[in-house]
Amino acid sequence: MTMIIDTYRDVRAYLSQIFLDWQPTDKAALFGMLVLIEILMHWLWLLAIWIFESSVIPFVDVSLIPSLWIGCSLFIFIFVGFVKKFASIKQDPQAVYLYQFLLFFTYCIYMAIVIKLVGQGSLVSGVALMGGTILAMMLIDRRIVWWGFLIQCVLIMAYISLPYCHVELPSLKRTILFTVLYEEKSTQDIVWWTSELSVARLPELMPQRGQLFWYLCYIYFALPKAILIIYVMRQLLEVFDANKASFQYKAEHDDLTDLKNRFSIYECMQHQICHESNHEDLSIILMDLDHFKLINDHYGHLVGDMVLKRVAMLLMNRLPSSCTAGRYGGEEFLLVLPNCPQSLAVDIANELCEALAEMPLVVDMDTTVSLTASFGVSTLQIQDVQKAQQHCQVMVSSQKASESEVVSNTSAVDDILKRLVGQADKALYQAKSLGRNQVQAVGFYDTVPHDAT
Repeated sequence: MTMIIDTYRDVRAYLSQIFLDWQPTDKAALFGMLVLIEILMHWLWLLAIWIFESSVIPFVDVSLIPSLWIGCSLFIFIFVGFVKKFASIKQDPQAVYLYQFLLFFTYCIYMAIVIKLVGQGSLVSGVALMGGTILAMMLIDRRIVWWGFLIQCVLIMAYISLPYCHVELPSLKRTILFTVLYEEKSTQDIVWWTSELSVARLPELMPQRGQLFWYLCYIYFALPKAILIIYVMRQLLEVFDANKASFQYKAEHDDLTDLKNRFSIYECMQHQICHESNHEDLSIILMDLDHFKLINDHYGHLVGDMVLKRVAMLLMNRLPSSCTAGRYGGEEFLLVLPNCPQSLAVDIANELCEALAEMPLVVDMDTTVSLTASFGVSTLQIQDVQKAQQHCQVMVSSQKASESEVVSNTSAVDDILKRLVGQADKALYQAKSLGRNQVQAVGFYDTVPHDAT
């Protein structure tokens, strides 16, 4: 049981690597290999029919088998050539696109021939049209697959229409009429029945043994392919589900510091106002590292990156669990503190200011970088938070509100958030102008920041 589970995990990891990491040439080569396996199955089937033709002659046109077997062998060589070719054109996008087109176009022609020979209304036809197209969509250029799918549809429509234009194409299937001729050659009414059935275009008739034979053939042709496609689709969906959280996390977080990015931290403020219960003020802290450009210029950008990571680690370790930190710009960080009056926000900022100054970055044995930062604090009082929440309620119940009301209230919430950040930026500017490495605070409606130390 453990071995089965390990194999399952290995297959899922392998499929994840195929669809997320593989190059287009690798995927196209894989598709070519899968097509080769399918053609080899057809080749073996034709060989078996050729060997045991006396058993199936009543319901299979065995006169076509030798030429079809040779044609199938030629297709095998063609697809082997395609698979080998993809290994040598990885660095040529135009050649990759061209050979993907040739690969899938050849596959469409091949499957169109197979569909005609075994019956366009068969299970094989459905699996080839839908299943093969879905599998190809995952492995090669979708534009090519779309046009190939249309070509297959046109060919099948032609197969259906040609008999009504008195054009008969070869088919491996033989009807009950041939069975009667084969088993009762003396029957006098055969000529009449032949002409009547030909004119009437009645549905294909088959003796019970022939029906069973062709049903088993359809299963042989279609079932392995259908199982493969369903399995791959299932595994692919599981891979996407497993990676969805990772993709979402990467979209919302800064790669270097692992904090929320600018867009995400702004959304966090909006979510805090519109969707969370607030019983106290909402405060934010805008933090900017002092002389960060000089650090980059003097020690290099690698050391600058180390500084940013160190600050991010400090914020994650020192901030209360209810607070959220994000990288707002190059060396700027924005902290969102819900249900936090300004006095408490100032205390948190002062604590961070002192902690950062007390933890210089040791680059090597001879190099230590001192770190300080300036902080600007602004606060949205609870009554203003509640007013903003009223605007949010109109946005949420937008089905009842007019479009102009929704736009107006969305703009109102954005204006509140922009003013809140603008006030924090004003306080930060004041902290820098007064000598840096300190905290300044400002109210939502204040025009002049005040010393918060």
